[in-house]
Amino acid sequence: MQVRDAATSAPLPFEETRLGRVLRGELVTSVSEDIRTRAFDGRELELNASAAPLREREPDGQIVGAVLVLRDLTERNRLAREGEAARADELAACKASQRLETYLATAAHDLRAPLTTIVGYIDLAERQAERLAATAQGERPELLR
Repeated sequence: MQVRDAATSAPLPFEETRLGRVLRGELVTSVSEDIRTRAFDGRELELNASAAPLREREPDGQIVGAVLVLRDLTERNRLAREGEAARADELAACKASQRLETYLATAAHDLRAPLTTIVGYIDLAERQAERLAATAQGERPELLR
């Protein structure tokens, strides 16, 4: 059986992993590590493996067996990756929305400034036209037609 080290993703023969060494009795403590391997149907699995040797109670403590527990973390890790991607997408969307709001505020301001000037000139022209009409009405009423 060949596994992949979760940290380096390098393929390792099982015998060279810490799990394999525990099961052979080379290490006296239990270990837990994440590994990647392929199932028989070709799917890649992400597993957490814990192993411990079983020793006799007698003074020599010979290994009489081993315990190996495999926990399939594939789905949990996939959901965690999807959650991280969703958070990244949400953050990107928020930033894009902020940039759009900033652009619209700038565009609105840039359009309002010249329009305000134009409206001011139109008001001035209307007042001037009213003054001219009032003057013309008093001095030359025939010109009002």
